[in-house]
Amino acid sequence: MAIPEEHDLRVRPRAAWYCVTAVLWGVGLVLFAFAVVEIAHVVNGGVDRAVNHADVTVPGNGLTVYTTDPDSVASCVLTHGSGHPVPLDTLGFTMEISVNGPTYYAVGVTPHSLAAGSYRLDCRDVRPGAEFGFGPRVDVKTLATRVIWGILLPLALGLIGLVTLIVVVVKRHNAKSRIRSMRAYAVAGHAQASPSHPGATSISAAPPPPPPPPPR
Repeated sequence: MAIPEEHDLRVRPRAAWYCVTAVLWGVGLVLFAFAVVEIAHVVNGGVDRAVNHADVTVPGNGLTVYTTDPDSVASCVLTHGSGHPVPLDTLGFTMEISVNGPTYYAVGVTPHSLAAGSYRLDCRDVRPGAEFGFGPRVDVKTLATRVIWGILLPLALGLIGLVTLIVVVVKRHNAKSRIRSMRAYAVAGHAQASPSHPGATSISAAPPPPPPPPPR
């Protein structure tokens, strides 16, 4: 039997393919961390109590107005001095936050164009007993982007990395099994082609003596 060539004894795919899985998982973790930081910024900012028909201070990066009414249909406006009232932008989805206190539900966020300053908060269609609060502005586009890039994409990368890992492990296992079989066959063929004891001399039995001549 022919001895296997050196390239036939290489395990394929190479072990470097494990790095592909590591890179995919690493990128996914980084993107997920960015999403967690964005969400933590909103949560850690907390919710400060606000009073309807009273002044609130709007920072340069804006704010989000909340209410404790889970079924609120309230609409709120902010008025600076004697200027025109500016309605809040609605989020388009339900957002709730609870940090060491009651659960608040987002009513709306200040527009991007709203300048920092002191404004009067006026909300209508408010359920009796509902409380108001405000916290850091939630950027809907940024939040949606974080959800896509920080949650959905890491899940996809993690799945691709897992599939890659399984394929590499299975193929390398099969390749190692094939190489072991090739080596075993090569050793067996070499043993059959060679004498069992090199240098040994074969001894044959001596022929029997001739029969005695007949008596005369």
